[in-house]
Amino acid sequence: MNLVTLIVLFLVLVVFLVIIARYYLLYRKGLKGG
Repeated sequence: MNLVTLIVLFLVLVVFLVIIARYYLLYRKGLKGG
């Protein structure tokens, strides 16, 4: 694999983790609020 492929995979992984973290925080906040 070349450097560009590694950078793209890394960016996709970071975006995926950020989306999961935001949904997880919203889910916990909803449980506490409800």
